Amino acid sequence: MNSGAFFRAAFLTGLTLSCSLLIPDFVTAPYAAENTDQFKILNSPSVSATAFAATIENWPTDEAIWPQLKSAAARERFLRFILETDKTDERPYQSFSNLCTGFASQMFVKYSTENHLNADEMTDLKQIAKVDTTGVAPKLKLPIYMATYFGHFFNALLIDETKPEEMSSYLIFEPQTDQIHLPGSVGYHEYAEALPIDIVSLTSYTDQGVFNTQSFHRFFKTGSGKMSEVKDPTIFHLLNYFSISETGTQNMEYYLKGRTFKQFINESMEQWKVTPAQRESAEQLILGKKLVIDTHGTSVAVTPEWLSELRKPE
Repeated sequence: MNSGAFFRAAFLTGLTLSCSLLIPDFVTAPYAAENTDQFKILNSPSVSATAFAATIENWPTDEAIWPQLKSAAARERFLRFILETDKTDERPYQSFSNLCTGFASQMFVKYSTENHLNADEMTDLKQIAKVDTTGVAPKLKLPIYMATYFGHFFNALLIDETKPEEMSSYLIFEPQTDQIHLPGSVGYHEYAEALPIDIVSLTSYTDQGVFNTQSFHRFFKTGSGKMSEVKDPTIFHLLNYFSISETGTQNMEYYLKGRTFKQFINESMEQWKVTPAQRESAEQLILGKKLVIDTHGTSVAVTPEWLSELRKPE
């Protein structure tokens, strides 16, 4: 991905998320008590950037800050602090052996509470993939995941652990630029809506340079405009292939390889061993969407009639 297409996020810009979260306390140390000035500073939307940063600086190294953040706005602000102080975005694109996967995996292994790679895997990740695996203080850990749409890796932060099955519980960000893509933005459409998005954990890394991930939750923006969780991996794969047309002409030429859209879908069904019932479920999810079906930019509205024609052999 050409990271030049994105603009670097401003440090501690205005916060747009304000809904309160009911989050249990995981740290009960006196320093984190709700009647302390430190707690109030971390959760106040009006406190200065200087006071916010100083509170984090002076927070006990081994006490997690994340559970003490009681609103989505406070959690977004904490993420912005992490992105501003972290240097992952300053690395050249080609400095990773795995390009965009390197950026996303570096943020995951350094900061995520979900990183469970063993010492050997971390060593291989550093030596083979060129990922900076230097640890950070426990106080800076937060539930960062890797995320992917067709052909690109980035990151997602779970800001509401009580509803991980809802897309609204995540903040999407590009580690190459530190840009957080909020709902309603062009970036959010590209990263979370145009194509199916898979929120994953990096579960292992081999000495052959293979990243093994496990899906946490998968989402797809349906033809009705709803972000829906997709539990069946086969249906999710088929939705990826239906949606590949939204990635642009250059990628379409690569994936279609001279085939018609119908041939492309039929071969995808064979590849993923899609049953008729799974295909029907996928088609119900894309009803109402507009797909571009060839490299000339021809678009079609997905209707029951069009799907019926698509099923007919050529």
